[in-house]
Formats: sequence, structure tokens, C-alpha cells
Amino acid sequence: MAIVVGSPTPADQIGPLEALIAANQLQSQTSVAVTVVLFYDFFLTLDQEIEHIWKHNWNLTSALYIFVRYFGTFINLTGTVVMSVQSTTKVSQSFNEIQSWVEFIIVWAVQVILQMRLYALYHCSKRLLVFMVTFFVAEDTTTMT
Repeated sequence: MAIVVGSPTPADQIGPLEALIAANQLQSQTSVAVTVVLFYDFFLTLDQEIEHIWKHNWNLTSALYIFVRYFGTFINLTGTVVMSVQSTTKVSQSFNEIQSWVEFIIVWAVQVILQMRLYALYHCSKRLLVFMVTFFVAEDTTTMT
């Protein structure tokens, strides 16, 4: 009975697991690729960020931008590391639960930024603000339930 190198499973029993192993490898490789592109973008736009964000007065939009950019990058990098190293099932499950909530918060912050931009673009229209806030709350309510 042959043993696959690096695997405690006999080679003749690994057949049904091949699709799962291939999917797991593809997910890990995709996560690494996304992290590389994220860091490429980070370094590519760092000079613009310093000029337009760090050198000006801070407001809510600046704080949300910094939160989304750096916390999102940190969570992506952490997720890639957790996915790439061998960890226990309990660690993976705990991280997945935390990551789900963090991703929800990041998406929420991005939506707030976009709504603030639309509000400013439409000359601080109160009707648009009521419309956006109503649907934002409705979307988040349905997402949480």
C-alpha cells in the first residue's frame, strides 16, 4: 500500500478527496494572488494617499478611508496566512467567524463612504439622503436576519 508523500492517507484512498484538495489549493492560490495585487495597489497609490489624506485635516471620510484601507489589508493578510499554514479546525472556524463579522463591518464602512460621496455630489440633497439611509438600513436589516 503506497502512501502519498506528506499525507497520512493511503494513496488508494485519496481518490475521493482529490476534488476537495484541488479546490482547497485553488482557494489558497487565489488568496495569495489577491494579497499580492492588494499590496501592489497599496504601494502604487501610497504617494497619493500621503498627499490627499495624511497631509490634510482629518474628517469622518478620511478616518473611514484609513480604516477600510489598513484594517481591510490586515484582515486579508491574516486570512491568507491562516489559510496557508496548517491550523487546527477550531482555529480555522474561529477565524472564519471573526472574518465574517469584520468583512461585514468593512463593507458597511465602504457603503457609508460611497453614500457620503453621493450626498456631496448631489449638493447635499435631503431627499437623496433619506432615500439612501432608508435603503441602507433595510439592506443591513435583511442581511443580519
